Amino acid sequence: MAKINFFAFGGQDERGKNCFVLEINNDVFIFNVGSLTPTTAVLGVKKIIPDFSWIQENQARIKGIFIGNPVTENIGSLEFLFHTVGFFPIYTSTIGAVVIKTKIHENKLNIPHDELEIHELKPLETVKIGHHNITPFKVSSSIPSSFGFALHTDDGYIVYVDDFIVLNDKNIAFENQLNQIIPQVANKTLLLITGVGLVGRNTGFTTPKHKSLEQLNRIIASAKGRVFAACYDSNAYSVMTLAQIARMQNRPFVIYSHSFVHLFNAIVRQKLFNNTHLNTISIEEINNSTNAIVVLTAPPDKLYAKLFKIGTNEDERVRYRKTDSFIFMIPRIAGYEELEAQILDDVARNEVSYYNLGREILSINASDEDMKFLVTSLKPKYIIPTSGLYRDFINFTMVMKQAGVEQSQVLIPFNGEVLAINHKQIDNKKRELKLNPKCVDSAGLQEIGASIMFERDQMSEAGVVTIIIYYDSKKSEFLNEITYSFLGVSLDSNNQVKLKTKMEELIRKQINDIKDFTTIKRRLGKDTSKELKVSIKRAVMNLFTKMTAKAPLILSTIISI
Repeated sequence: MAKINFFAFGGQDERGKNCFVLEINNDVFIFNVGSLTPTTAVLGVKKIIPDFSWIQENQARIKGIFIGNPVTENIGSLEFLFHTVGFFPIYTSTIGAVVIKTKIHENKLNIPHDELEIHELKPLETVKIGHHNITPFKVSSSIPSSFGFALHTDDGYIVYVDDFIVLNDKNIAFENQLNQIIPQVANKTLLLITGVGLVGRNTGFTTPKHKSLEQLNRIIASAKGRVFAACYDSNAYSVMTLAQIARMQNRPFVIYSHSFVHLFNAIVRQKLFNNTHLNTISIEEINNSTNAIVVLTAPPDKLYAKLFKIGTNEDERVRYRKTDSFIFMIPRIAGYEELEAQILDDVARNEVSYYNLGREILSINASDEDMKFLVTSLKPKYIIPTSGLYRDFINFTMVMKQAGVEQSQVLIPFNGEVLAINHKQIDNKKRELKLNPKCVDSAGLQEIGASIMFERDQMSEAGVVTIIIYYDSKKSEFLNEITYSFLGVSLDSNNQVKLKTKMEELIRKQINDIKDFTTIKRRLGKDTSKELKVSIKRAVMNLFTKMTAKAPLILSTIISI
C-alpha cells in the first residue's frame, strides 16, 4: 500500500511560480520549478521564486524534476535551485531539453556537463525512476511535444498534467496522446493533478477558439508593409502559425528573440514544422525589409520592456513605419491593463495600424468540456486543481460537479499545506510547511515578506524621501547639515520648499530631544540611533500626509563621522 503526500511550494492561489512535490513512500518527485512575474505595482521585483528549504533538507530522496510544459511559470526558478541547492536529474521532452539548455546558456550558468543531467523521455515509453514506473504521454499545449505523466503506485495511478486541450488535429507538433494513455489508466487512477486552465471561465471545448490562422491570414494579407506580432514565448503555437502564413504569403519571416530562435530551430530539426520555402531573415535585417512578418516574443516582463523600447524609438534594431501593422496577441492579465494600454498608445502614436486579438483567441488551456472529458475518461478517486487562484478552484469544483464528481473528491491545498493519502484514503490530519518565498531584484535573491512588498508598493505609488543626518562621534554631537532627496515624489517647487522647511524643524526637534542623553552617554548608542530614525520617519510621514495627502517611503539614515 502506498503513502502519498502532495504539497506545493507555489502555484496555489496564484498564477505562476508552479512547483509541486509528490512523495510516494520514500521517493520524492518534483513537478516544475517555476517563477512568478509580479505586476508593475511591486517596484523593483523582477520575479518571485519558491522557497527551496524543504528540497535542500530532503535532497537525498529526490528522484528528479519533471517538466511537462517548459514555460517560464514552470522552469523560471531552475537556475536559482541549481545555485542554492544543487543539481537534480531533469526529465522532459526533446523540446523541453532545448528550452532548458537555452535558459541555462542565457543566464550564463557555468554548469559542468557531467553535473547537468537532462533525460529526454520518449512518449508512451515507461521508465523506472526510483521505485516507480512513470509513463510520459503527449498532450496538446502551447509548446510542441508537451508531456503529461502517469506514475504507477501500489494503490493505482497518479496522473499529472499541466495544461492540455482535447484536440484531434493531424498536426504532429501538438499531438494528443490522451486516447492512448486513457485505456491504460482508466478506472485505476487514484489521483489526477491538473492545471485549472480556463475551467469555469470558458464553457465548451477550447478548440477551435484557440486557432488564429484565419484571422491572422486576413489581417496580414491586407497589410501594406511589415507586420509585427507580439506574443509570449510560451505561445509557440501562434509563432508557428505566423511562420505558416509567411510561407503562404511569400513574406520574409523573423523572430526577434535569440532564445526562441533556438526553440524554433529545434522544432524544425524534429520535423514538427516544415520550413520548406520559408524565407527566414536575421534580426539585423528587420529594418531593411519592407514586408517581413516580425515576431516579438519573450517572457512577460521582458516582452513588455521590449515593446516599450520599440514604441518609444529606443530599440537599437527596430523602428516603426507608417506602413507597418501591429498585432497584439497577449491575453489580458490582471495588473497589466495599464501596460497594455500604454503599449497600444505608443503604437498608435507612431501611426501604425494595430489589432488586438488578445481577447478573441483563447490560450491553449483546458476549458469546461476538455476537463470533463479527461475526468470522465480517467474516473479518478481524487482531483487536485493547480496553477490558479482560489476562485478558479471554486469554479473548477462547480464544473466538476456537472461531470458527476462529488465535492469531497476535489482537494484544494494551498501553498505549504500537506495533503496526505494513505491506503487510498485522505488523511484529515492537518500538516503545513512554513514557506518563505524569495524575490529576485537587481541585487539578486532577497527575502520576501509583507513589509518588504508594502514598502516597494509605496515606492511605486508615491516615491521615496531620503533623509541623512550626520553625527560626530568624537565630539558626541550632531552636525547642522541635513541632506534631503525627493525621488519620484511629484510636488511643485513651492511645496517642496515648504515641506523641507517643516521637515527640518521636525528633525531638529527630534535631535534636541535626545541631545542631553547622548552627551551623558558620550556616544550615540545603537538603540538610541534606531529610536531616532523611527521617530523621524513617523514624524515626516505624518507631515507628508497632512500637507500633500501622499505617503512616500521615508528612509532616514544617521552617518557617524
